[in-house]
Amino acid sequence: MLYGRLSVVNRISRWLHENKLVPESVAPNHGFRHRFKTIAIELDLSLRVVDAIQGHASDRASDDYGDVSLSAKYREIKRLPDISLAVSANTN
Repeated sequence: MLYGRLSVVNRISRWLHENKLVPESVAPNHGFRHRFKTIAIELDLSLRVVDAIQGHASDRASDDYGDVSLSAKYREIKRLPDISLAVSANTN
């Protein structure tokens, strides 16, 4: 599906990079993971819980004990800020 010269994926990628929501060197879908982890670190969220949300395995043996519950994940997600997604009139 193309709109002009750019596909929808390319338009989203460009928008994300222009708004500095993902690093320039990172593909947007992976960039969201980077951005999530950066914000989590800035907010001092539990990295064990953040890793569980992202599906990452821990490299610490002590993390094999106890599960990260859905309520723990929810508690950390609630602490994340809202991100305003302003729509630009420029669609090229």
